[in-house]
Amino acid sequence: MKFLGKIRNLVYKIATKFELYDNLKGVANQAEHVNIDDTSYDLVISSSDPKSSHLFVYKLFEIGVLKNTKWKQIWGDPFYSDITSTKKWNKGKIKKEERKLLNYASSVIYVSPLTLESQKSIFPEYSDKMKFVPIPYNARVEYPVVNETEKLSLLYSGDYMSSVRDIRPLYDAICDSNDAITICGGSDINLKPLSNVKIYPRISVDEVKKLEENADVLIHLSNKSGSQIPGKIYQFSGTNKYVLFILDGDSQKLSDFFSKYNRFIFCENNKESISRALSQIKKDNYKNTRFIIEDFSPKEVSKTLINS
Repeated sequence: MKFLGKIRNLVYKIATKFELYDNLKGVANQAEHVNIDDTSYDLVISSSDPKSSHLFVYKLFEIGVLKNTKWKQIWGDPFYSDITSTKKWNKGKIKKEERKLLNYASSVIYVSPLTLESQKSIFPEYSDKMKFVPIPYNARVEYPVVNETEKLSLLYSGDYMSSVRDIRPLYDAICDSNDAITICGGSDINLKPLSNVKIYPRISVDEVKKLEENADVLIHLSNKSGSQIPGKIYQFSGTNKYVLFILDGDSQKLSDFFSKYNRFIFCENNKESISRALSQIKKDNYKNTRFIIEDFSPKEVSKTLINS
C-alpha cells in the first residue's frame, strides 16, 4: 500500500503539471445540473480565486443555462501573465484558455491598474470590457496612535519566494539597526532569526492580526517584475498604521498610481533607501499618512464594481 501510495502521488504530480486549472476544476462538470431561471438575474459574478470559478460560469453559458445575464469576471491574478505560475512551458495553451473565458464576459475586472494596462495589450480585442477596481479591505481598524522615536517594530506578512520578491535588502537594513521586524510567510530562502528578527512560516489570519496590532510599521514589498500587486496593500489601507511601500520592478508606475492617496511611505528596494525611510518615520515626518483610505472600503468598492 505504501508503494502504491508513492506511485499515486507521482502520477498526481505529473498530471498537475499538465493541468491548467486548480484542483477544483471538476466543479465545472456540475454546470449541467444547475437549474436556474436566466431571467431572474441581472448579473453573475465570478472571482479568480480559484480560477476554476470562471470555468464553471463559462460552462453555464456554453450549455445555455445562462444566455442573457451579464457576466462580470474578477481577476486577482491574470492567467497567461501570472508571474507566480509554475506552468510557464504551457503558456500558449493558457493564453488560448484565457481568451476563451474572456469571450463570454460582459465586463472584466482587474485589481491592479498595471495588470489592466498589460491585459489590454495582450488581449486588445477585449480591451473595451476591461476595467480596474481595487480589492476592498476586510475590516476598518483604527489603532491607538503611538509615536515611536527610538525603536520601530515592523511586520512583513506574506510569501517571499526569491523568484517573485526580494526581501534581502529589508532584512539587511533591520539587521544593522536597533529596529525589530517579524517576517511570516512561505519562502524558498532561509533567513537567520536574530534578537531583533523573528521568522515564522505561514500563519493564520488571526495570528497576523495580533502581530499587526503590535507593529508600528506594516511592510508592502513589491514584486520584482510583472504587473501584479500584492493584495496586502489594500488590506493595510484599512488601518491607520504606517505603511512602508518598498518599490521594485516597474516602480515608476506603482509610485504614480499609489502616491495620489498621500497614504504610503515610498522607498526603493535597497538597504540605504529603506534605512532612510525608517529614519524619517522616527522623526515624525510621516504622521499625516496615518489614515484609512475610504476608496478601498467594501461599500465604495462594491458600488464601483456594480456600476462599472
